[in-house]
Amino acid sequence: MDCQECVDKIKSSFELSNLKVSLKKLITGRSGFTYNCDLIVESPDGESICVCFDREFDERDVLRMLAIRVDADVVQVIIVDRVKPKILERIKKLDTSIFLLENGKQVIVSVPTRIAEDGNMKKMIQKVLDVVQKYYK
Repeated sequence: MDCQECVDKIKSSFELSNLKVSLKKLITGRSGFTYNCDLIVESPDGESICVCFDREFDERDVLRMLAIRVDADVVQVIIVDRVKPKILERIKKLDTSIFLLENGKQVIVSVPTRIAEDGNMKKMIQKVLDVVQKYYK
C-alpha cells in the first residue's frame, strides 16, 4: 500500500470517530508561514495532528519539524522511508519519539510540550501509529 492509500485509511479511521479530517492541508503558524501536511486531524478541543509522508528525513526536515512545533503548535507524525543515522541521534535529543515499523520505515512523533500529557491526544497519536503499522507497506 502506498502513502496515499494509507492517508485514506487514516482519514476513514478518524472520520468513523466523527473527527474533522482534511487532506493536503496548509497550516498557518503564528508567524504567518504556512506548512504542508498530507493530512490534518482535529480533535474536539481544537488540537491538531499533522501527518506527513516523506522518503528521507535530513537536516532541513529537522528544522522544519522544529519550526512547525514552535510556530504552528501542532503534533506531527512524520512517516519516512529513511533517516540518516546522524540525524536520528539529533532528533532523539529533541523530545521526539521514534518508532521503527515492521517494514523498516520509521515514524517520528513531535509533540509540543504544552500538550505532551494530553490523554486524548495520546490516543489519537496511537491510532495513527496503529493504522500506519497495519497498512503502510
